[in-house]
Amino acid sequence: MPIDRRLLINIDWMLVGACLVLSAIGVATILSATHAGRGLGLEVKQVYWILIGVVALLISVTLDYRRLTDRALILYVFIVAALIYVLVLGPRIQGTRRWILLGPVQFQPSEF
Repeated sequence: MPIDRRLLINIDWMLVGACLVLSAIGVATILSATHAGRGLGLEVKQVYWILIGVVALLISVTLDYRRLTDRALILYVFIVAALIYVLVLGPRIQGTRRWILLGPVQFQPSEF
């Protein structure tokens, strides 16, 4: 699936650059605050999440939002079902039920 050139023209590259610079500053801050010289540090995990975010950005830019509007009802029902699942069966974490645990990742359906 080729990427439409209009998508690349309409991206706010200054905003993307500012986000990447801010992310780099965050990684440097984590590195300087937690540098202990042992194993996989928090800064490496942060870089992984930044890369996942960049991939998610590229995927979301290439998607046509009109296709999402056609499936809005399905997405709405899925999110409401996830909220009901959290309310009834979600694990208690610090006295609240807010997350769905998916292995090492926690998914919070209320954010949608």
